[in-house]
Amino acid sequence: MLAGGRVLADGPVETVLTAELLTAVYRHPVEVLGHPEHGGALILPVRGPRRAV
Repeated sequence: MLAGGRVLADGPVETVLTAELLTAVYRHPVEVLGHPEHGGALILPVRGPRRAV
């Protein structure tokens, strides 16, 4: 995962696509869930008032 032109994280999808890292990179809270049919990552923005990250 890149952030600001630098490598922030590298590795398997399960360790890189976490809610914490994605929230930090996009500066908006997200949830990472398992897809109900194939188990892949399902990444959703958190709705509601934007909170400080």
